[in-house]
Amino acid sequence: MGKTSIHWHGIRQQGSNSEDGVNGLTECPLPPGGSKTYVWQATSYGTSWWHSHASTQYGDGVFGAIVIHGPTSAGYDVDMGPITISEIYRTSGGSGALDVIISTQGPLMDVPDNILFNGTNVNAQGGGKRFQMTVEPGKRYLMRFINTGVDDFYKVGIDGHMMEVVAIDLTPVKPYTTQYVSLAIGQRFDAIMTANGTVGNYWLRALPMNCASNNYNGKGTQNAIISYKGAASALPTTTAAPVHDDCLDEPAEKTVPFVGKSVNVSNFDPRHLPVASPFKITSANEGRVFRWSIGETTQNVDLQHPILQRLVQGNTTISPEDNIIGVDEKDTWAFWYIQNNFYEPHPIHMHGNDMRILASGEGQWDEDLSKLQVNNPMRRDTFMLRGGGYAILAFYTDNPGVWLLHCHIGWHVSEGLSTSIYIRKDDIKLDAGVGKSIEDGCTAWNDYLTNPTKFTYQKFGSGV
Repeated sequence: MGKTSIHWHGIRQQGSNSEDGVNGLTECPLPPGGSKTYVWQATSYGTSWWHSHASTQYGDGVFGAIVIHGPTSAGYDVDMGPITISEIYRTSGGSGALDVIISTQGPLMDVPDNILFNGTNVNAQGGGKRFQMTVEPGKRYLMRFINTGVDDFYKVGIDGHMMEVVAIDLTPVKPYTTQYVSLAIGQRFDAIMTANGTVGNYWLRALPMNCASNNYNGKGTQNAIISYKGAASALPTTTAAPVHDDCLDEPAEKTVPFVGKSVNVSNFDPRHLPVASPFKITSANEGRVFRWSIGETTQNVDLQHPILQRLVQGNTTISPEDNIIGVDEKDTWAFWYIQNNFYEPHPIHMHGNDMRILASGEGQWDEDLSKLQVNNPMRRDTFMLRGGGYAILAFYTDNPGVWLLHCHIGWHVSEGLSTSIYIRKDDIKLDAGVGKSIEDGCTAWNDYLTNPTKFTYQKFGSGV
C-alpha cells in the first residue's frame, strides 16, 4: 500500500493540530507495517468521515464514517446510521493508477465501474449485493449521507419521498424539505425520511451530475433500495423525480444554521486566491505531467520534513512549493476571495476551521459588500466553487496551526491544487510528547526510505 496518513475530515482539531493527519504538513507518512494512535477531542457533533490523505489512496477504500451523537433540529424515531457513497475504478486499475493516467494525459472523462453505498452494490455481471434498508410505515428515519468519492458530485433522493434536511456537514440547520440534496465530495447531510408511502420497494438514488465530467447516468445498477416492512421481495419499479443537472451547493436561503452566528466585516480586506486552469510541466521524476495551482503556486509537500516537524526543530525554512499563506491576526475574522479561472467546479475543503460562505456566484465578484451574507451565513468545511465562478469566505482565527485548503477531487489535489494556511504561527504550541511523536514518525519514514530491502515507494504528485 505504500505510505499513508489518516485525516479526520471536518474535525476542527482545536489545540491538536498534530492529529490532523496530513503527511507533509502535520506528520511524516506512516510506512508499511507502521502504526500511529491519533488522539483528538470531539467538539462538534453530527456526521463526518476519516480517510487516507496520501494522494488518491482513499479512493481505493481507505476511509470510513464518523458519527458523533448529539441533538438534531427535528425529531426522528430511528437513526439508520451513516451511508457512504463512493465510486470504484476497477477497469483502470484503481484510483491510484487513474491518478497517474490523468496526471500524464490531462483531464478526461473518467467513468467509474460502479457506485457503492456503504461499500456494496451489484455489478453489471449480476454479482455483488445491493445496499438495502427496511422501514416501517409511519416512522421517521434519520439518514446520514457522506460523499466519500474522488470525483463525482451527486443529487441524492428517494423515489416517492421527500427528505427533511437537518444538518449540512457538521452544522445543524433549520429543517427544510426537498426532493434531492446536493452532495459534493467530502460533504455530508443528515436528513429525515418519513415512511408515509405505499408499502413497497423504492430506489434510493445517487445521481452523478454531468458537470463533474462524468457520464455515468445514475439510473442503472448503482441504486440502493428502501423497503417497507411487509413489502414483497422484488426490485423497485419506481421512477426518479425530475432533477436539475448542476454542481451547485444547496441554496443559501435554505441552509440556515440552527444556531445563529454572524460575521463582523469591519476589517474586510480579502486575500485573493486565483485557481488556475490545468497546465503542463516537466517533472524530474515524472516527466511531462499536468498540474494545478491555487494562489499562483502548485503545492508539492516535503514528506521527509513536514512543516510541523520543522517548527519543532526551530527550522524556519519554507519552500515555495510548501505554498504557505500566513494569517497572524489573533481572534479576528479573515477573508478570502477565491476565483476559479477554469470551467470545471471544485469542491473546496478547509482543515481546522468552519468556513462561512458570504457570497458565491458565476463570473467575477463585483466587490459589492452590501451583497455579502453576514447575518448567520452557512457554515461548512467543504463547499462547491463554481466553474468560472467565485466565492467569498470568512473564518475566525481562533485555532493556531498549519491547515490545508484543497480541492477534494482526488486527481486535482494530487496535481497540486492545495495550499497550506499558517494560522498564528507563533501561537502554535506542541508539548514535548507531541514533538517526540512527530520526530519518531519521521525517523520511521526515513528509515524505510533508506532501507534497500524495504523501499518500494516512489512519490507521485503533490504528496497530499
